[in-house]
Parts: sequence; structure tokens; C-alpha cells
Amino acid sequence: MAAKKMYFSSQKAETVLGYKTRPAETAVIDAVEWYRENGYLKNF
Repeated sequence: MAAKKMYFSSQKAETVLGYKTRPAETAVIDAVEWYRENGYLKNF
């Protein structure tokens, strides 16, 4: 796969679905919180 360059765009998701990007740090914090709330991170 490294020999083939691939590019992706979120433009269609933004236009059709109203998707909005957000900082990766915020996404990770929210994901960890979700895992905690749903019992996947009992020891943290």
C-alpha cells in the first residue's frame, strides 16, 4: 500500500450529512469517557 498514494476527503460527509471535523484531542477524550461510562475501562 505504501507504493500507492491515496487521498481522502470528508467533503461529501460535510455537505450531505452536515459532518463537522473536530480536534483529535477532543475526539480521544470523548472516546475514553464513553468507554468508561460503558464499562470498558473499569480500572481507569
